[in-house]
Amino acid sequence: MFDAVVLDPPGSPAILYSLHSPPKAIGELAARDNVGRLLLSHLSPAVDENRHAVTASIAAHYAGPVAFASDGLLLRP
Repeated sequence: MFDAVVLDPPGSPAILYSLHSPPKAIGELAARDNVGRLLLSHLSPAVDENRHAVTASIAAHYAGPVAFASDGLLLRP
């Protein structure tokens, strides 16, 4: 699970990049660590409105499945 609060630069306020990872970095980290599947949570309105661009940016580095969490989502092992 990864918080998805910002868009790739310069799509979000600069201060947020010191606190959150942009989609490109999320994809790079997921690929580097051989993540099996990626769930994006804590979605900002900007990320929620640009899901296609966020997914494409992550997919440039990470080939696994990417899902967006929603309120009330229940995960089972």
